[in-house]
Amino acid sequence: MRKKNSINENDLSRLFVRNQLKKEHRTYLTDSVKEFLELQGRYLPKNKETHNTFAKIHDKINLVVTGETAKDIRNRVGIKKSELLRDYFPLNTLVYYSAMSICAANAIKDGNDPIQAINKAASNVLPRHYRPQPLSPGKSVRKLEKELEDMLNNNCSN
Repeated sequence: MRKKNSINENDLSRLFVRNQLKKEHRTYLTDSVKEFLELQGRYLPKNKETHNTFAKIHDKINLVVTGETAKDIRNRVGIKKSELLRDYFPLNTLVYYSAMSICAANAIKDGNDPIQAINKAASNVLPRHYRPQPLSPGKSVRKLEKELEDMLNNNCSN
């Protein structure tokens, strides 16, 4: 008897959006922030202040989308520091986070301060009556990827 397929369309969409965020949209944002800091002579790769700037920017997006900082989410939900929060975001949160990353990156490239750029992104991306939704994690994306891999291996070996 075959194990019932536990991957659904929402899971596949979540995997797709998370991979876009990981490989493209988040990188576009961080590259834009790096360029902004370089233009101001404030980018020092191994400097704590530079690291904190990037953390503040991602925390600002987390606050806008979930109402919590990364630390708050980790403490409340029990996600280890070694795990990526975005791996636990539901699809709609990933979509908002991803779209805000692109929009904020564009605003930074137009000369806006990164935090101001996130505020602009929020007003451009999120619905007018959007209320931050605290993270209520489901399966991590890593578990979904493993399930998908197992499912594909089982289907190919039959």
